[in-house]
Amino acid sequence: MATILSRFIYNNWKPSLIDFLPNIFCSTMGFITPLFVLFCKKDSKNLYYALFAGFIGGIVTLFSGEDIGQEKVLNTFISYFYHGLMATLAMLCVAVKYCKPTLNKVPRLFVGLSIMVVYGVFSNQVFDYSNNMYLNSPLLEGTPLTWWLTGILIICLAIIIGLIYEAITLKWHEQSLYKCWRSSVNYFKSLKVNKNQEIKLQEKIQSQKISEQKEKQENLNSPK
Repeated sequence: MATILSRFIYNNWKPSLIDFLPNIFCSTMGFITPLFVLFCKKDSKNLYYALFAGFIGGIVTLFSGEDIGQEKVLNTFISYFYHGLMATLAMLCVAVKYCKPTLNKVPRLFVGLSIMVVYGVFSNQVFDYSNNMYLNSPLLEGTPLTWWLTGILIICLAIIIGLIYEAITLKWHEQSLYKCWRSSVNYFKSLKVNKNQEIKLQEKIQSQKISEQKEKQENLNSPK
């Protein structure tokens, strides 16, 4: 509701249909996050993507101060209100264990961010947006935070948070890092076993060939 209200305020209470289409990262998450919370399964990977991306958008805006001093004071209030809601909602869902920021969900975050980039390219071309998803300028003016660098930093942060969360809440053998290590060990063991089986098979084939050659030689040497 706060996101929808902001659309009315930003457009002098007369928004067109196209004005409700998300045109930046935060407004996209402002629409997506509550929908995913309502309709996604508890602790699903899609829910994790929406909450984590919404949390990042909310925190960055709250602490950057980029919305302070807008022409309309109400705009500033609504902006901070719904950005704060996104960040608070994410933290609340983690606090009540509705969504756990585990390491195995990070790939879905990467997929979600990639889809947002595709949407940004599409909307910039089709709807003539100037800078949807910050594809044409840094996330914060005067910084090197381009869309691709920001994406890399978000993924790295998600990995770090996932490692810390699992270290605190899970036993070692339940953690994604341990499972990944065990999978790697088992994979290389299977390669070694397959290699040994292949060697034994080759030896068996070679032995059969030698036996067949000996048998032929004996048949040739035997008197008729």
